[in-house]
Amino acid sequence: MYLQGTCHRTTSAGKLARMSVETLSHWIDGRAAPPAQGRYLDVFEPATGMVYARCPDGSAADVEAAVAAARSAAPAWAALPARERAACLTGIAARIRERLEDFARAESRDTGKPVALARSVDIPRAIANLEFFAAAIQTWHSEAHDMDGRAINITLRPEVPHFAPRILVKFLGEVNEVKELR
Repeated sequence: MYLQGTCHRTTSAGKLARMSVETLSHWIDGRAAPPAQGRYLDVFEPATGMVYARCPDGSAADVEAAVAAARSAAPAWAALPARERAACLTGIAARIRERLEDFARAESRDTGKPVALARSVDIPRAIANLEFFAAAIQTWHSEAHDMDGRAINITLRPEVPHFAPRILVKFLGEVNEVKELR
C-alpha cells in the first residue's frame, strides 16, 4: 500500500522535473498500517541517487503489533491442512511469476542491480523458494535438497522423545545444542 507524493530533481538541461514518490506502509494484521511514531525513511534509487519512495521507520510498537497479529493468526494457519498451506504458497509463487517483470524492475530500482540479473536470478529464486516450501510442507522428514546447483536447502527435524523434560533443545533454523540435564 502506498500514497503518491512528489519531489523534484534537476534534469541535465538544468530544468526542474517532477518525480513521483511512493509512501509505503507496514502490512500488519491484514491491512496497511502507518508507522506508530509517524516516521519514514527515504529510499534512494542507487542508479540516480534520487529518492523514489518513503518507507516506514518502524519502532518497537510496530514490532509488537506485528508480533501480536502473527500470534493471533498462527493457530488458524497451523490448523489448515498442509495441502491448503501449500496451495497458498504456490498461489503466491504463481502471482509473482505472472508479474516477474514488475518485480524484477522493482528489485533493480531498489538495489541498483541490472534488471536482467533480477529477472534471471533474484525473482526466480523467490519463486523457487516458495514452491520448495509448498512441497516441503507436505512432507515431514529431514534431508538436503539441491536447488538446481545454485544452493542447497537443508531441513532438520530432530526427534524429541516424549520423556524430553530432561533434554534441552534449542531450535532456531538448526539444532544448536542437545544436552541431557542431570
